[in-house]
Amino acid sequence: IPACLGGLLKLEDLELFSTALTGTIPEALFCNPSPEFKYLYLNDNHLQGTVPAVCQGGLPKLEFLGLADNHYTGTISPTLCTLKSLEILYLYRNLFTGSLPPCLGELLNIEDLEIDQNKFTGGNRTVLAVSRVQKRARMIFLAHACAPSSCFLHQAANKFMQFEKIGYLYAYQNRFHGSIDPCFASSFPLLSSLLLHDNELRGPLPSNWNLPSLVTFTVSNNANIHGSLPSSLF
Repeated sequence: IPACLGGLLKLEDLELFSTALTGTIPEALFCNPSPEFKYLYLNDNHLQGTVPAVCQGGLPKLEFLGLADNHYTGTISPTLCTLKSLEILYLYRNLFTGSLPPCLGELLNIEDLEIDQNKFTGGNRTVLAVSRVQKRARMIFLAHACAPSSCFLHQAANKFMQFEKIGYLYAYQNRFHGSIDPCFASSFPLLSSLLLHDNELRGPLPSNWNLPSLVTFTVSNNANIHGSLPSSLF
């Protein structure tokens, strides 16, 4: 990716997905001050290295940042929290490590945040960062993103209670363990898809969930889940 793209002051939309790109992201690209630059789509390439920090005044109106399906390593810079217009952030299927910056919860316009299939090891800190993303969030992906023995579903439940508008909650293929909090879904009237399969959950299924919009619910391949399905599914 040429560094000179960072100097295009009228740049609005940069789509380089699925083009077999290699190398790293030039720092200058994350310093572009263009107020018209709203869409950066680099998914599905062979890019590697760390993701640059966002310069002060850089990417002031960016709404879409797609970095998924690459080979990025390292941690997520807290400078991403300066992207106040961001609506969609795709980080899935990389090699990111560490914790998500808790300040991501201050991005009030986020609608879609996907972090699955990385090597995040933040445990509850990672859950906190994701759960603090405000009520406009509709899709939350935690799949493959937690370290063994660091994720507790009842703690995740407490963090997610503010999400009254979430439609999809995917927490599958982690190492969540412990029982399912009976109050886990009580604040989600619009939840239509809840995927908890392939974890280490045990104990009874809550029988008092009120999920009128739920159409997809999975808990298969856990340690020892038993009991009846929530009555609201029938």
